[in-house]
Amino acid sequence: MPGDIANEAKDKAAMFYVDINKILQGISTGSDEKSLDAARATFKNGTATTTNFNGKYVESNFELNTVNNNENSLVSLIKFFAAVSQKIQKEGQRLKNEGVIDSLQHIDTTMLPH
Repeated sequence: MPGDIANEAKDKAAMFYVDINKILQGISTGSDEKSLDAARATFKNGTATTTNFNGKYVESNFELNTVNNNENSLVSLIKFFAAVSQKIQKEGQRLKNEGVIDSLQHIDTTMLPH
């Protein structure tokens, strides 16, 4: 765990840290990895902390850090979702061309009345 993260844990009831990028580096899909590459280029790590109970409440904080510190995190997330969306659209077109989606369109997914 990075030293600055360890310092953040001082005086906290609980602390959680995950190196998202390290986990993503260890994953291989064995085929088209554009979505995985987009995730690797976007997500760095995440932390969550919880303070001690102060008599009234417990305060919690969650932080998701992105790889590019010079770019607004919302811009990073939008770029990631755009990349994944393109992959989903291509996969949907492939399934449609294979006739898989047409057979799924006949399934009623609405909730039945009570």
